[in-house]
Amino acid sequence: KTLSLEMEQGKTRSRRRIETQVLHFDGVNWHGYAYQWNDAQTDATLVDSTGADRAYEIADAQAPGGHRRQTWHFHSRAECLRCHNPWAGPPLAFNFFELNKDHRYAAATASGGPGSRDDNQIRTLAHIGMLDPSLFDEPALKLADPRDPNAALQERARSWLHANCAHCHRFGAGGSVASFFNYDQKLEESRTIDFVPTQGMFGIPGAHVITPGDPLRSVLYYRISSLGPAHMPRIGSRIVSEAGLNLIYDWIQQMPKRASTNETEEASARKIEDANRNLLSELCAGKISSPKERAELVDRLLSSTLGALALSHEVNLKSLSPDLQTEAVARGASHANALVRDLFERFVPEEKRVKRLGADFTPDEILALKGDTARGEKVFFTEGGVQCFQCHRVRDRGRDFGPDLSRIGQKYTRAQLLDSILNPSKAIDPAFATYQLETKNDSSYTGLLVRKTDNEVVLKDANLNEVRVRLNEVKTLEASKTSSMPEGLLQSLTAQEAADLVEFLGSLR
Repeated sequence: KTLSLEMEQGKTRSRRRIETQVLHFDGVNWHGYAYQWNDAQTDATLVDSTGADRAYEIADAQAPGGHRRQTWHFHSRAECLRCHNPWAGPPLAFNFFELNKDHRYAAATASGGPGSRDDNQIRTLAHIGMLDPSLFDEPALKLADPRDPNAALQERARSWLHANCAHCHRFGAGGSVASFFNYDQKLEESRTIDFVPTQGMFGIPGAHVITPGDPLRSVLYYRISSLGPAHMPRIGSRIVSEAGLNLIYDWIQQMPKRASTNETEEASARKIEDANRNLLSELCAGKISSPKERAELVDRLLSSTLGALALSHEVNLKSLSPDLQTEAVARGASHANALVRDLFERFVPEEKRVKRLGADFTPDEILALKGDTARGEKVFFTEGGVQCFQCHRVRDRGRDFGPDLSRIGQKYTRAQLLDSILNPSKAIDPAFATYQLETKNDSSYTGLLVRKTDNEVVLKDANLNEVRVRLNEVKTLEASKTSSMPEGLLQSLTAQEAADLVEFLGSLR
């Protein structure tokens, strides 16, 4: 897979090849390799096994001074193994839907000169013997180009989600979040629409994974807007896609609203949103000349996650005046509430952002720091952080999904605790293995196995609900090879925050 980058934002002709990734099977295991392209664009050389970073200057009319810096991370071999590993099952790579489209191939003309020819990639690969021609026996679904304004909005949005999210969010991929974003999944069965989030609501009243007609109360929209610990996709993504944000916002916005099951919560959320709309209307009207009054209105919006999301959306659309845009970003990016601050960090030049661990760090870097137990406890229990408390209990706090950690410090050293966070699928306690269950009528469930009897199978899902399926209705029941604990949990923390978290866990005795 070759990845390219526009050296001038919005101009495809400025695109340069940056990295080619190779996934190689040696007959037993899969291995990932990164190759970095040279400035002349004539060759790519193998990146060292420890990985590398390179900063590129991007011409961007919207950035201060007309330029911004973007750091490209070339993954180490160890980082590749986070996803492409022996316990993850089949390799993560391109799939049939993504290949099933027309591609322009170089071809000789009738006179023998250079030319090109458009053809379907699957048909071409079958023609040259790379794929079995039987793949064409039945019509196959095709993804839409998310950037194509002529394609249907829903097709574009679901294709974007398939490419960016479905490698983890699909049946059989493991993990504790049972929302499915694969293109071939029926939307009404995807466990997203009016589905209560299992990994945090980020201060959003009445939030769902997707709240039809209301993107600001959709955790999906918050997660792809944030650069903090909530950011998705967690691995392989260091920037927020403005085009993707606007696409998902528009898609959720046009969905028909549904009757609420909690009128009190719904009324509270509507009241906050109405107040936010009035504040934005006042700000955008340009009638407020007093800097003090303007700052007060911005701060009122930033006092809630809903208001911060509404304001960041306007900043994303560049609908505010230049002065107001600058003030909103400055006050948002320096806000005391991390849930708000993480939404505005992407508008700040890279060199001025919080120095987070990212994907390229060593355990020794964290273990060398002196941790603070009290600060680590806050990292563990803070909404919007690494969200440990969403699955684990410590004494009388947290949720009873994963192992109880009240005495975890007696069992493991700091180094072992850190290793279990960085490599959660290396060793999975059988009592907390995630099971994938598929019924004969094609329903699917994910959760911990509570019990299996001669009559039924009982799973506990991430919402702590018990799912009962009669044994004679079970088509498949398999333990996942990956842990329900996500990979890459620490990369959005600072090194000190990670050290504090490990210190807190080590103190639990």
